[in-house]
Amino acid sequence: MFTYQIKKLFISLVLIECFCFYFISQSKEGDSISEKTEKIVKYYPTGEKMAEGQKKGNKLVGKWVVWWKNGNISRIVNYDEEGEYHGEQLFFAPDGRFVMKIYYIHGKKVSEEDFKKYEKDQKNNLNLQK
Repeated sequence: MFTYQIKKLFISLVLIECFCFYFISQSKEGDSISEKTEKIVKYYPTGEKMAEGQKKGNKLVGKWVVWWKNGNISRIVNYDEEGEYHGEQLFFAPDGRFVMKIYYIHGKKVSEEDFKKYEKDQKNNLNLQK
């Protein structure tokens, strides 16, 4: 029973993500692709907030929050400047329960341990450059 609910949850997450990204990434006809970062907020037809984040050109960048139609957070995801998943990705059930956490480094799924090592190495490199 629980496995079925998890599968159903992730199918819902994928459908929401596809729906959000389709509308978010669409440029208006005649628009040129700009390299400036713009804040994006999308709403369900009923008025509830669906997604909020930033995009640069046609790429999603930075932190994005996606909500279930009931107002609970569905996911919190992070993107790098190339529009790839990067960092901690959090997933929640429609009732608000935390489901899971996944880590990415520039689009590649990694373990929490590898991600923490990557973050530490990045901080060390910045300190050495100063």
